[in-house]
Amino acid sequence: MTSRSAGNRRRPAWAAFTLIELLVVIAIIAILAGMLLPALATAKEQAKKTRCFNNCRQLLVAAVLYTLDQRGYLPCGSMSTSRSPKGYLTWDEQVVPYGGITNLLICTSHKYGRRHYWANANIENGQQIEGNSKQTGVMALGFSVQPETLRNPSGVIALTEIRDQKATYAFGGVSNPGEGWGSMLFAYEDLFILQYRHLKRETISFADGHVENMKSNVLMGPILPSGKWSFEKFYRDPDKVPRQ
Repeated sequence: MTSRSAGNRRRPAWAAFTLIELLVVIAIIAILAGMLLPALATAKEQAKKTRCFNNCRQLLVAAVLYTLDQRGYLPCGSMSTSRSPKGYLTWDEQVVPYGGITNLLICTSHKYGRRHYWANANIENGQQIEGNSKQTGVMALGFSVQPETLRNPSGVIALTEIRDQKATYAFGGVSNPGEGWGSMLFAYEDLFILQYRHLKRETISFADGHVENMKSNVLMGPILPSGKWSFEKFYRDPDKVPRQ
């Protein structure tokens, strides 16, 4: 009788109070975690943005060093050559001897492929011919420019991030080092699908050697007298900056 009474004895009040306290602590932790996770995600993306910025800067330095051996000309986006078994070399292959190593082509914010940067070729569909001087970009098909001949080299795009391509999204699949597909920024369609993945900014290298993280929709420059897009930034003109 005594043992049965002891077994049915109610839990002491302090035990119930401790359980309530535990639940409150768990709830507080959950709230704090919910507040901290976005901040952690932002900090993580900021680190990726910094790495991407440094990648672009090093690649651009390699391109500038390339000009010293090529009469001042930047590397072509792609150029035919017998020095490669595939018959051509892409811009990223051309700058390897100048420090443009393959690891610099990777941005950890991208999911697909192993080369995440475009050369500004600015080639219209009807002008995609090797060596065609009517190509208006700075690194195109068998064609490139001398940065000092540009009217505004600090405002002309040299390299920018590629869109995240995969086989189901783009006919040519992902962009990889040494492959012609996904190596160059073409006119019209490509520029409008930049993804601004780094906290709503895009990493852009310019022909004078500097790099910027730019907001969306501020890259399209004025139309040239020929009717072609100049692929220059214009955000320094407050009248032309799109409202965010």
